[in-house]
Amino acid sequence: MHECNTELKTKKDILDYINSKRTTGDQDVLNESIAILFSGLPPIFEKVTVNRLMDACFDKLDVLNKKMISDKFIWSQGI
Repeated sequence: MHECNTELKTKKDILDYINSKRTTGDQDVLNESIAILFSGLPPIFEKVTVNRLMDACFDKLDVLNKKMISDKFIWSQGI
């Protein structure tokens, strides 16, 4: 697990940040990398956009195919 730093702790914090950027006339923040929100972000996540992050926060991503995930795997993850 990798830890990164951010001032944003909740979905509301992220929405407030997006709205503040929109009101100041900055570029469309939804298409920017989430690296603008987090410092110390692992390179593997730099291609994730703010829009996709918001989709994940509000459960708007595709349905997960649970057939490929075994109970043993879920238990080992502590879920």
